[in-house]
Amino acid sequence: MRERIQGVVGVEMNSSPHKNVSDTAPLNLPKEFANTIRHRELAADATWEETRITASALNVRIAYPKGWLSVSGIPGVTMTLSSPDGAFLAMLAPPIPAPMQLTKPGTFADLQAYAEALSGKFGGRTGRVGQARIAGRLWVWLDLGDGLVSAVNPSVPNPSSAASPIGNRVWIFTSSAGQHQVTLMFMILHGSGSTRDGWDAQAAQAGPMFAQILARIGLEP
Repeated sequence: MRERIQGVVGVEMNSSPHKNVSDTAPLNLPKEFANTIRHRELAADATWEETRITASALNVRIAYPKGWLSVSGIPGVTMTLSSPDGAFLAMLAPPIPAPMQLTKPGTFADLQAYAEALSGKFGGRTGRVGQARIAGRLWVWLDLGDGLVSAVNPSVPNPSSAASPIGNRVWIFTSSAGQHQVTLMFMILHGSGSTRDGWDAQAAQAGPMFAQILARIGLEP
């Protein structure tokens, strides 16, 4: 089933197992990102703020909900966006030369290779992998699930309002623009005393917001 939601395209994963890793994998968003009603509400919100930066000769236009904080200058991170309470984060990594252009959906084997390449950077943490076309741009994503904060790059800021988080939920999205590879990391910080039900509620709230950041981003070489 194909569905277009304010620039976000998704295809449900076929319930039957694939027989060949060379088959093209379907387009689908992480389930937490795919709330249709919330997508429409956020897409109609004209109060989002926008900033433009140039990183590695790539012109980036990035939008975020009103009231969020925008921080640049953190080592290893081009820009960090943070919700007012510090629980939701979006981080743009410095663009690097693209090993390949993401112009068409990859195979199951391609997605597995992507997941394995990233796993080593996060303490061997692995999770669901997929691909989605958002506002006409193809993104490959990895859902690392819930884990410990120590498994994430120590350069990630720890907002005071989310002090001493006990864990996090992390999604990584990668695309290409011209000769550049672009990576966005989305993170939820779980505060001490939070429960599994609370973690799931946070993910349901943050997912559509993160999807809208992807839908509104502009990348021009």
